[in-house]
Amino acid sequence: MFENFTRAMEGRAVILTHLPSFVQPFFSPARPLLSKRQFAHLWGLVLAVAVNLRAAKLVHLSAATPRQGHRTSAGAFLSRSDWDAPALVEQQAMGLLAAMKPKPGEVVHLILDDNRIAKRARKMGYVSKIWDHKQQRFVRGHIALFAAVAFRGVVLPWKVELWKPKGHPGPRYRKLTDMAAAIVKAFAAAAPEGVKVRVLFDAFYLCPQVAGACEGNGFTFFSVAARNRTFTTDGKRGKRRAKGKSIARLMPGLIRHKGRRVRMRRSRGHATLRIASADGHLSRIGRVRMVVSKRPRGPWKKCIAVVTSETGLRPRQVVAIYETRWLIEVLFKELRQDLGLADYQMIAEEGVLHHLHVCCLAHLLLTHRSLDALGAKAKEGHEGRTRASHAAAHEHTPRAPARPHRPRPDRAPCERRAACGTASETPRLPAGGVRTAQFEELPLAFGSVCRSGTSTPVELPTRADPGSADGFDYGQNARPDRSGEGRPDSPESGQLTIRGRAPPKRWSWQCFRCNLTSRRACRSNTSAVTAPCRSIHASAVDLSAAGAYKPHPLRRPSTSPSVFAMADG
Repeated sequence: MFENFTRAMEGRAVILTHLPSFVQPFFSPARPLLSKRQFAHLWGLVLAVAVNLRAAKLVHLSAATPRQGHRTSAGAFLSRSDWDAPALVEQQAMGLLAAMKPKPGEVVHLILDDNRIAKRARKMGYVSKIWDHKQQRFVRGHIALFAAVAFRGVVLPWKVELWKPKGHPGPRYRKLTDMAAAIVKAFAAAAPEGVKVRVLFDAFYLCPQVAGACEGNGFTFFSVAARNRTFTTDGKRGKRRAKGKSIARLMPGLIRHKGRRVRMRRSRGHATLRIASADGHLSRIGRVRMVVSKRPRGPWKKCIAVVTSETGLRPRQVVAIYETRWLIEVLFKELRQDLGLADYQMIAEEGVLHHLHVCCLAHLLLTHRSLDALGAKAKEGHEGRTRASHAAAHEHTPRAPARPHRPRPDRAPCERRAACGTASETPRLPAGGVRTAQFEELPLAFGSVCRSGTSTPVELPTRADPGSADGFDYGQNARPDRSGEGRPDSPESGQLTIRGRAPPKRWSWQCFRCNLTSRRACRSNTSAVTAPCRSIHASAVDLSAAGAYKPHPLRRPSTSPSVFAMADG
């Protein structure tokens, strides 16, 4: 498989002796389509391109696979061997797409773009004078048209075609736009069933051929329109205006009068844009929605117009979808810098095209390994969780020790002990709802229920006493319950409310002595509180007569017998 470094192998990244087992599932679909010798050359070149650290020339690729023969054997396999490279790339790409299990209704992006490769060779096939956008000058080289499939953030090279200039021998001449339209039609037959396809391309491919191919196959397209294209906005009632204008003349007015600022997500933070939209008719294309985008402080010459046939989307969504086209630029960078897309040295155009497909197969191989690694991690995590839950259910492993008991701090004894025989601190106010009286503020009227017996029982007033010293209204001066139930308002109930406060709609019983509800544990270090608080008072009848309970706005009163004993008493 892989051999280690020796002095004789100096300058070589790795040596491949046979096909590794972990990549055999990737190459198994290609085995029936190739002969034994062709299959050995294929996996050798693809793995050599993937692990090679130098230029992807035949002398370096053949050095990584010495058992496959001399570099001339690899050159003959690429230039003169009869094997269907486009079919292999399409098969692998669609296999990876199917492995991700797209669901009906999900969106798959088909991205079209061309890559220009400068070559100085005079006798190399299909070399012509082309415009290099990177160097901004004319050079001699090739134009390769790529079609990539983007799904869930994964980019898969699906189709590669080499453009043949006029005057060269071979098949008939075709424009790049015609080649792009044919690719769109071919993808309609290969796309998974039920998915929604959006085609993304730049301004060069915004033409009737490509737009018609998208519309004819039920696809929608997103593209940048050139500034000199004529756009006619809709007038009243959706009718077109009599005369259209160039997009360059419409941009300033749309941005200034209809524009709004939006924040678009980026890989590192956000970017602020000013966008505006308009529906209308684009020359030679038809009815589209145009979204004009510009940076707030950027020059007007960098303002772009994105057009789409999917007119029901918002302007922000149109811009976000078209930004997905940048994935193919990242694909070009990976193919050229890491996999040697432009390092071919074959003269025949067949050898050049086969080299491009070998680089695409290497990229698909790395993607296949990445997806398998992600799936293995997810599967391992799922199996680990399953084993842990099974062990816990059957007690195969000792459970984690319980949390140590934290002793409660010493509390100062209650000074008055007239309200509660066991409570030792001032209770907190309930979160939300009516404020309740603290037990230190109540008069010494509850000696009959105090365990200490240090105070004298005092009878509660039977009518409202606005001038009472404790500042509370007793009994009939309390406001009635809005819900119509669960709040007794008779003087015998001993109900206390703050004067001038509107009662809440829902109630629960709360003990005035320890200020606890049925939702909390008793602060006197006793059992959980129910209605009434059984741990610190004598009986529910005595408490109801002494007025030790009042409604609290957390819950309606319980229907336990002890609560009704208060009203019956």
